[in-house]
Amino acid sequence: MNAYTARQAIYNRKENVVAYELLFRDSLTNVFPKIESNSATSKLLLDSHFNQGLEKITSGKPALINYPEQALLDLMPTLLPPNKAMIEILESVRPTAAVYEACRQLFHKGYRLVLDDFIYSEDWVPFFKLVRLIKFDLQQSTFSEIEIVLEKIRPFKNLKILAERVETQ
Repeated sequence: MNAYTARQAIYNRKENVVAYELLFRDSLTNVFPKIESNSATSKLLLDSHFNQGLEKITSGKPALINYPEQALLDLMPTLLPPNKAMIEILESVRPTAAVYEACRQLFHKGYRLVLDDFIYSEDWVPFFKLVRLIKFDLQQSTFSEIEIVLEKIRPFKNLKILAERVETQ
């Protein structure tokens, strides 16, 4: 059985790799296949952690793994040790009370939460005390839009930001 996982390096300001985002693939073709998102996350965990080992894929650096809403509600991230992976809350996840409770439980178990492809909404404000990283997709958000959000999240000192889809230096 072949296992396929794509990894995307995440760099800091000094251009050092500090983590890898792991992405589900089902062949050598480097595209997300037509598959339901909960199934993709389940297969990614099976292939990357249980079959290959996260440390091997990430060279010991943290792995960022996408979780859709149902996977969060099912506390699927607890299949991994909290020091090995960061939980990316997909942009399709709704900021409901049930999602907040799942995130609160994960946070108190030591998991680091990430808001992926973030678009600001007041409904996300309670989550900011649980989240450690907010990712902005530069192909979806303008710098002006990001500046407005940065002003709103400034009081939350625990938050770091990350720009993704930066294709050149």
